[in-house]
Amino acid sequence: MSEQHPVPGKDGDRYIPFEQRTGERSVVYFTRYLSEEGPRKLYDKIGSVLCGRVAIKLHTGEAEGPNIVPRPWVKALIDTRLPDAAIIETNTYFEGSRYTTEEHRKTLEINGWTFCPVDITDEDGVAELPVRGGKWFDVMHVGKNMLHYDSLLVLTHFKGHIMGGFGGSNKNIGIGCADGWSGAKNIATVNANAQTLSGTILVGSDSELTLNLSEGSSFTGAISGSIQNAKGETVSSDVGTVHVTLNTTSTWTLTADTYVSSFTGDASRIVTNGYSLYVNGVKLV
Repeated sequence: MSEQHPVPGKDGDRYIPFEQRTGERSVVYFTRYLSEEGPRKLYDKIGSVLCGRVAIKLHTGEAEGPNIVPRPWVKALIDTRLPDAAIIETNTYFEGSRYTTEEHRKTLEINGWTFCPVDITDEDGVAELPVRGGKWFDVMHVGKNMLHYDSLLVLTHFKGHIMGGFGGSNKNIGIGCADGWSGAKNIATVNANAQTLSGTILVGSDSELTLNLSEGSSFTGAISGSIQNAKGETVSSDVGTVHVTLNTTSTWTLTADTYVSSFTGDASRIVTNGYSLYVNGVKLV
């Protein structure tokens, strides 16, 4: 994580007339062919820029998940235009049918992605890619097999997430190419304003989390340092550095004993639910 203190952009809701816009123009192609023919026609427009070993990034879906690019379209594209390409994926941060490589392979088979190689790029580890001059990050973690490819073709289905907003190609690449749990030096700040959070937050032993709950937010869950990577290996057993701020309008309901480094706020807003919160090893509630 970069040590800079960047300021987020503003005026994102302000419309700028086309004639006042600056920067390069994107080349956009549309197709009316919502069939196997559509992706092939689009590929014929842009395929000349792809070289070397080609990776195809798409969302292969949770087990039996319906929200994926139709497999026959992808198969037709690979069979006729990219016979040597491979689909790439990564294991997920969240528990589910793609959390470990073994589970992920079973899900790929269930969903029918068996007609070409599928490379789970973080199956054998993680690569760190420098972000030179980055505003928010100076390094990003991806599955290390990403480095085996020369070109990336992204096939994205547009979608909406309840918590994360809309997902397109940026999400498909930014999250879909990130590695599964590496447990290494992750730093995050979560500012929950009038939000409802639930679940277990994982913070590796050499990672850091700042959690701020305000404006009537509620968190039902715990914070743990027990993490396994994509291969099922334990990469962390102890929780890292955790700072929690809980204001007088918010609540935290514990679902397990939890250990944090610091706590600021009103401890009476913690619902213990039979569990305890420890601050620097000392029981608070």
